[in-house]
Amino acid sequence: MEKAATTLTASKLPQVTLVFWVMKIAATTLGETGGDLLAQTLNVGYAISTLILLSVFVVTLVVQLRARKFSPALYWTVIVSTSTAGTTISDYMDRTLRLGYFKGTLILISLLTTALVFWKVRFGSISISRVQGFELELMYWTTILCSNTLGTALGDYLSDSSGLGFGGGALLIASLIAVIAVLHFRTEINKVVLFWAAFVLTRPLGATVGDLFTKPHSKGGLGFGTYGATAVLVAVLVGLIIKTNSTSGVAPAASSRRARHRMARRLPSSDPAAMRTATAASPIVEEPVAGDIGTLLLAADESAARIRSEAKAMAERICSEAAAFADNLRTGAGRVVDARRLQAEAEAAASRRRESEADIATIRRAAIAEAAELRALAERESMEIIAAAKAEAAERMAQAERHVEELKAAEAALADRLQQAALLWQATLEKLRPTLPPAFQGRAGIQDIRMEVDLALIDERLPERQPTPSEPVAGNGAR
Repeated sequence: MEKAATTLTASKLPQVTLVFWVMKIAATTLGETGGDLLAQTLNVGYAISTLILLSVFVVTLVVQLRARKFSPALYWTVIVSTSTAGTTISDYMDRTLRLGYFKGTLILISLLTTALVFWKVRFGSISISRVQGFELELMYWTTILCSNTLGTALGDYLSDSSGLGFGGGALLIASLIAVIAVLHFRTEINKVVLFWAAFVLTRPLGATVGDLFTKPHSKGGLGFGTYGATAVLVAVLVGLIIKTNSTSGVAPAASSRRARHRMARRLPSSDPAAMRTATAASPIVEEPVAGDIGTLLLAADESAARIRSEAKAMAERICSEAAAFADNLRTGAGRVVDARRLQAEAEAAASRRRESEADIATIRRAAIAEAAELRALAERESMEIIAAAKAEAAERMAQAERHVEELKAAEAALADRLQQAALLWQATLEKLRPTLPPAFQGRAGIQDIRMEVDLALIDERLPERQPTPSEPVAGNGAR
């Protein structure tokens, strides 16, 4: 029974062939596009996506550990779940926790090295051909999870931080894998070390190729998008799984029939007729055997039937539990998507509010600036008007002062002329006094003549004016 259990455990891992490596690269690339689809395209976020994909990984891993034989669909489902979970874990470390690609790569290299060293120390060999039993299989899947997470960080580092781009990073990693293949076939280097080196490098190759397919042209990608690339990779991987499953589904039955035939031929029997029948040329033993051989084969058939029924019941129970868990995950994912949508709408409303407040603040600042400009313009115009008025007033004052000076000069000149005229008149009267009539020779008569002459001179210099009603009209004998 122990030998049978060992054989079942060992058969749960696929053979390492060229098809294995092709499926591994397709699965890791699908893990990259699927992780980006959930975290970025659906806007679930790296933290929530990591929890969801880690839950899927745990469920598929439990089913894989409880399985009793190799199932290609189950095995590659676990590989894809480790790749998608590794993608979101690496992105969460590098972007959400802001460790950066370089620090995240160093941390994951340390974790992978620690896992491999522990595997070597604990079990003596890290060869996958010796993965037998629950502990070794669990160690195998833990190491794969670490390697796939490291591959994502390393691929992002080569694509973004190193400057190689998606195509350059993929070409570099493919070249390294080709060198490892050449070393495997042409040198005596430890094959186990070369296997793990190639196994780890397939993940950054899938990461760079996945980003090359999904990223837009502006970022150096081909622009297929996460939906299209994921659908194509799922179709390719499912086709390879179906082909592998159909290929591996015929060989075990034939091998089982040949094994029974060899067992029937080699086990001792007390019936010579049965021995002759068992050694006949037919590939299958059709006639019953007697004695211990018949009892042993009957017990083996009953045990196989019981194992098949138990395995079928266990598989149905696991499938139902997985379906229920998947339904819960879908419900939770739907709620998360709704919450994300509401959060996005709230953020959009807050953004619109901030934009409105910014517009109001801009309009307010523009109004304040315009008012200040108008005030400054009004002040400048007022100052100009005041300055012009002051200048005009000063000019008029200067003109008035000049007129006053002119009037004073004219008055002085008039006074001087009057004085001169008075003197001349005095002298003239003194000369004319002897020739005047006796009535005017006295002092009073001279005064009357002087007054008449003064009034005549004043009338000549002053403009004509209309007499007021109180004044007498000048005429003969008015004075």
